[in-house]
Amino acid sequence: MEEYQEADKKQEEKKAAKELKSVTIRFDTTDDDKEPSTKVEISIDKPNSTHLAQGKIENASFAPGSSNLFELVIADKDKKEDLRKCFFTVKITVGGQEDPWKFDLTIQANYTDGTSFKQPMTKRGIALSEKNPKTTFSLSELVP
Repeated sequence: MEEYQEADKKQEEKKAAKELKSVTIRFDTTDDDKEPSTKVEISIDKPNSTHLAQGKIENASFAPGSSNLFELVIADKDKKEDLRKCFFTVKITVGGQEDPWKFDLTIQANYTDGTSFKQPMTKRGIALSEKNPKTTFSLSELVP
């Protein structure tokens, strides 16, 4: 009986070792800044549209040449290999004046077993504005 309990415990530990622990997003603003009145919504969604991780940024300005880190709230602790199937969305809501924002985006995923992706996932040359407030892309484009 002890052998079965020990085997069950090891299986549970192995399963937990591959769960998503944290997702950090870095916005590297290029030549067009983001005003504090512009709100940012970020989400990583599964193919069935369920949120895996999400976050909001309000009342923050991002100057040209600045790097800004944000940790997303984990909604579902998926397995490492499942991240490739997910979609990343960043959306802005301009508050007041027109506010085009140009940036590079870096995503770092960390897991409960202490591992992370070998290199951060980066998407360059994103441009959002009142006329083009949202971008969505598959993480399979970025996952090494």
